[in-house]
Amino acid sequence: MTERWLETFGPDSDALFEVLLPIVSADMLQEIAAADYGRDIEQHLAPLLQFRDHRIVPILNWHPLEVLELIQWSEPEQPEWKPGLAGIRGHYLRVFVCALLLRAYERPENQKLSLSFNETAIRLVDSLRAIDGPIVQEGVRFLAWCVCTLARLDQHAAEGPFLALALLSLVAPSDRYADDDVISLCQWIDKQVSALLQNQQHWTSHQGKWLLSTEPYDQSHGRWTELGRHLYQWAEAGSPSDRTVWVALVGRVLAEN
Repeated sequence: MTERWLETFGPDSDALFEVLLPIVSADMLQEIAAADYGRDIEQHLAPLLQFRDHRIVPILNWHPLEVLELIQWSEPEQPEWKPGLAGIRGHYLRVFVCALLLRAYERPENQKLSLSFNETAIRLVDSLRAIDGPIVQEGVRFLAWCVCTLARLDQHAAEGPFLALALLSLVAPSDRYADDDVISLCQWIDKQVSALLQNQQHWTSHQGKWLLSTEPYDQSHGRWTELGRHLYQWAEAGSPSDRTVWVALVGRVLAEN
């Protein structure tokens, strides 16, 4: 995808890692590698070190896919949750893991996997919002790259709108981004979902839930509806404008359907 408005968000697959890698310490990588009850730590750790030290994107075999997915599902706001870390360090750990998973899906060897980006994207953006600060700008650039690059890998076109919604949650409240570009993002999401829902084969037992009706697994539906509430509450609290009208529309239909 090469939409002009999307280019204004600065798509970049590496900028987020430039911020993350100095923060993700050796003991944090060890925490990831030990996530599967401490089994096969060295085998899981080796590809993580290769990425940290040489930017070699891992092939997602059992090592390290199993531990990356386990940390993806971590809950930094619940100190007793294992595996993973609590608080801000836990959010940095989850951002790193989720971003690495999404980054790795571009590698041809990993495209044989069943691609489902939405559960990764919602946890990435939840942790970016929890951390806040300058890292969010790099998260915008990374998610813009995801929309540009990963959406084309999904033959059913169901994942692109989820990635774009994650991006919207970061750019909508920020005055860094022009109204026209945020509106174009909202319109693209609306157009993509409308086209998707016209194809009945993508509907699931969750019919009537807008984009969520395309996702058969509902473990993350609550997170997506919460993101929708965040969007429309922000929009309704702001001054009326075309930007806030569009953001409220997208947020409400995600949250209430």
